[in-house]
Amino acid sequence: HVCLRKIDAGDIWTALHGGAVTHFSAAPTVLTMIAEHPAAQPLPHPVHVDTGGPPPSPALLARLTPLGFDVTHLYGLTETYGPVAVNVWQPEWDELAPEEAAKLRARQGVGNI
Repeated sequence: HVCLRKIDAGDIWTALHGGAVTHFSAAPTVLTMIAEHPAAQPLPHPVHVDTGGPPPSPALLARLTPLGFDVTHLYGLTETYGPVAVNVWQPEWDELAPEEAAKLRARQGVGNI
């Protein structure tokens, strides 16, 4: 586990490139900070990202995907329960145009309880 004392995109990139991070959660605002940071470069391994709140924009997803991030949009009351809806990626969506795939990836998904 990696725990950072504050949200700092440079520190996040250091942890990501250290190889210990395979999954993490971040709001779209933090994902934007990560994507726009000067240290942004393709990861040596895929990293699964759970994000919530507003859906990640197609433009943000287009920036994150080539860097090696696999983004899943969740919906839920984090203060009380966690995700109640998960958007599970479907293999047939891999064949779609990037903009259409981004729209599907940004959906909040279906209930999981």
